[in-house]
Amino acid sequence: MPFSLALGSAIYGPRRNGRRFDSSSTDPHLAPSSQRNRSSWRGYVVALAAVVLAAAIRWVLNPLFGNELPFLTFFGAVALAVWGGGWRSAVVAAACGFLVAEYLFIEPRFSFTLDRLFAVGALAGYSLSCGLIIFLGAAERRATATARREATQRAEIQRVVQEQHAGLQQIIDGTPFMLTRCSRDLRYLVVSAAYDGMEIEL
Repeated sequence: MPFSLALGSAIYGPRRNGRRFDSSSTDPHLAPSSQRNRSSWRGYVVALAAVVLAAAIRWVLNPLFGNELPFLTFFGAVALAVWGGGWRSAVVAAACGFLVAEYLFIEPRFSFTLDRLFAVGALAGYSLSCGLIIFLGAAERRATATARREATQRAEIQRVVQEQHAGLQQIIDGTPFMLTRCSRDLRYLVVSAAYDGMEIEL
């Protein structure tokens, strides 16, 4: 590497394709809006698919439970939705799950009777349970995303430091002077090629 290019790399940081590399470009929160929109839609698809699966499982279990536990499988759908798409997808799954359960598994079946006291009580209990699931699931999902982002940033910082150290070593090796740097316990940290050659000649 020419001396001027190596000096520029050490001062201004590593470059990719002629542009200065910015570690913030790896931040998922700075992704294009179209990518975030696709991720949101995938979350809603996961939520609806989870509700359909929960309804199918509850329908299969209908001879066992009858009119009891109409929301049993839909709590799992809410948990799956919050894990796969976040709290917004989970809210959609919870709302759709209640409507499906009310229509298919609460007497009188195949009708909406939200004016009855039982339906209102069921809605309140179901909402509280789903709210707790969404709160805990969203907190866990946020903590996991934060941990992954921090691990990625640490790895990226370490890589950039290594690249800058390599560029600095190339600058030192390109100089005709005998340069060296030692640690406090007299270990060599940086040694120029001229200095290293002198030691070999001695």
